[in-house]
Parts: sequence; C-alpha cells; structure tokens
Amino acid sequence: MIDTHARRQLRTDECCPTGRGQRGGGLGLVALGVVAVGFMGFAVWQFVRAPAASVTGADRASGSSPITQAEQAPRTHELPEPAAPAPSHGQRTDLMPQIADAEEPVTVGTPTADTPVLRETDSNGPKLQERLAALRRGNEPAVRLDAARQILALGPDAPLLGMALDVLAELEPQSLVPELQRLASMAASDPGSGTGLAAGIRTLSHREGAISDGELTALYDTGAASVQVAAAASLALRGDETLVDQLVSERSADLAHGSASVRAAAVSDLAATSVSATLPTVLPLLSDESAEVRLAVLNAVRFSDDLSMVDRVRPLLDDPDEHVATAARRMVQRMANRLERARAGQLPGGPRGDGR
Repeated sequence: MIDTHARRQLRTDECCPTGRGQRGGGLGLVALGVVAVGFMGFAVWQFVRAPAASVTGADRASGSSPITQAEQAPRTHELPEPAAPAPSHGQRTDLMPQIADAEEPVTVGTPTADTPVLRETDSNGPKLQERLAALRRGNEPAVRLDAARQILALGPDAPLLGMALDVLAELEPQSLVPELQRLASMAASDPGSGTGLAAGIRTLSHREGAISDGELTALYDTGAASVQVAAAASLALRGDETLVDQLVSERSADLAHGSASVRAAAVSDLAATSVSATLPTVLPLLSDESAEVRLAVLNAVRFSDDLSMVDRVRPLLDDPDEHVATAARRMVQRMANRLERARAGQLPGGPRGDGR
C-alpha cells in the first residue's frame, strides 16, 4: 500500500517532470561540493605533511637528509678556543676590539691564565689531554712532575706552559728559576716567541717566594723582548720601576723607527709595563702618520687613570682614519663618564682620578 503522501508525490511527478529533475540536480550539486571539500582537505594535508616527509622514507634510508647527516656525523668534543696572547715585540694585535670592549681601564700587569690549545680533532690533542689530566691536583706528585717536564721540553710557547710552571713551582721550586732561564734563552734566539713564557712569569711573580727581584732582573737580561716586558711589569708592580726605565731607554729608538709596525709594537710593549712611567714617552705619537701607531697610543691611554687625558684624545675625534676616530670617540665618552662620576664622589682620587 502506498500512503497518501507517496500518492501525492507520484501524481506530482507524473504531472510535473521538471520537479523531479530539480531534485536530482540539487543532489548532484551537494555531491560535487562534498568531493571538492574532500579534495581541498587532502591537498592541505599533503602540504603540511611535506616537510616532515622530506626526512623520512628513502631520504632517511639513503642518509641524504640533514637530520640523518647530523645524527650520523661523528661527534668530537672541542675545548674553547684560546684567548689571543698579549702583544709583544714584533707581534701586533687588533687594538680596536681592546679599546671598544673594555668599559674600564684594566690594571696593567694583572696575570692572565695560561690558556691551553687543546682540540681532540688535532693530531696532538689526545696527548695534550692526557698531560692536562696528569697536571691536575689529586694525582701523584711524580705523575704531575713528569707531565710538567714533558710540556716544558716543548719550548717557551708550549700549550699548558703556565700550568707546567705552576706545578714545578709547587713540587720542585729549586728547579723553577733555572727552567725559566732556559726557556728565556730559547725565546731570545727566536724573535717574536715567548709570549706563553711571559704570561707564566707574570703569574709566578705574584706567587710568594717564587721569583725574587734579582731573578726577574736576570730574566730581563736574557734579551727576549716578551720576557723583558713581563719582568719589567712584574717588578714595577712591586714598586721598583728600574727595569721599566731601562726598557724605555732601550726602546726609545724603536719609537722613531721607519717601520710603523715597529713603532706600534714599541708603544704596546712600553704601555704593558707601567703606564705612569711610559705614557709621557708615547703620547707624542698620537700625531704619528700611521693609524696603527695612533691606535697603539690610544690603547696605552686607555690604561691610564688620569682623566685629564681626555683633552689629549679629543683631536683624534676628527681623525681621517675611521678606526682611530671611532676609538677616540668611545674613549672620550668613557672618560667623560668617569670624570662625571669622580666629580660626584663615586670614584676615588678626585676629578683627575689619580689623587691630584
């Protein structure tokens, strides 16, 4: 039996075939819309999945993906890169970073740690790692001494030299000065070497009883330029500027040398001993024709506590060399800030910063 609604619909369809076509068309549009939405959803899913898929499947199997390469790459542990050594005769360092990075003058002669050049990827890395481990406290004295002697045998710029000298001073102090003399003689025969030894001397000079004043003078007499600077600075910190005066006398000729590099190295070496004693000697070179020399003098002035030096630096604000002008501008600003703090009573020594 067909109910009343079905009979009416049947009569309508028989009389009006267009109604049936309209319903069929509506259903077709709905089906088409569903298909379109499904296709768009699939496309979006593929787009989102693409980056993740790039490091899976065949790529991962072939090892060509970045992640796979990183996972498969051998892992080597590297210690931090060593700090640059202090400038010595014949060796130049970039003075601009020194001037730009330091917010306050650094005390000249402050000992610096001996920074080992250790990398496991280097051919000598494993051996140095073994020696570094052997030098440390907690090992048997004989083991530490043996490691120290192996390092000292490598010369005045050997990695870990400062640590080796420290072990020698601790466990066999009677051998320390003869060993320093031997290394200083080696440095004297190889100009430009001995920066590691110089750093070790500065550190040991602060160790009570390690090096006497006379022994510092004997080290100075070896003639190694970097050792002379270290010995003069170490003795000056003890209140004796005899070696500083001698170094100024011996290096004055270098300040008038025809080579700008020699003049700049002489300025740096003198400033590294005692600023108060050497600054009057190097200040005239603020007007040197070489930008390298002017930068060296600016770096020397940076170590001075005399805030009146700002007046000597101001002319360099208009220096034709961009690096010099930039360094002078930063230095003048820093000195002006310190002068303001001194006048406000926040710095000792009054407006000059030096007690006068």
